[in-house]
Amino acid sequence: MDRREEVPNLGATMFAPYARIVPMHMTIILGGFVGMNGKNKKKT
Repeated sequence: MDRREEVPNLGATMFAPYARIVPMHMTIILGGFVGMNGKNKKKT
């Protein structure tokens, strides 16, 4: 009966939130550019 606790991979644990945070921020930034591009267009 070898009951060994698995040690979590520290690198994977520290990187895990970035898989969610980076795409969220990129969506916000790109959405801002799209929003700015659609407003205040001068008609020539």
